[in-house]
Amino acid sequence: MALSTPTPSPDPRIGMWPWVGFLTLALSLAILMTVIGVAWVFGIGPRRLGRDMTDEEHAERRALIADAERVGSQFSRI
Repeated sequence: MALSTPTPSPDPRIGMWPWVGFLTLALSLAILMTVIGVAWVFGIGPRRLGRDMTDEEHAERRALIADAERVGSQFSRI
């Protein structure tokens, strides 16, 4: 009966490289969570971007569009 050969040890040249990948992943997740947190604090997010405008905001937008059209018509006459 043959003796079983011992399992080879992991390649010592690998060293700390797996930790580099792990730390890179952890750092990228930390940066992403920081960006999301800052956006949350300042109220920039899907709810703010997709919310309905108030009547005042509609009136302001219509006034800006009217101003832009008036300026555009003045340039077309030149």
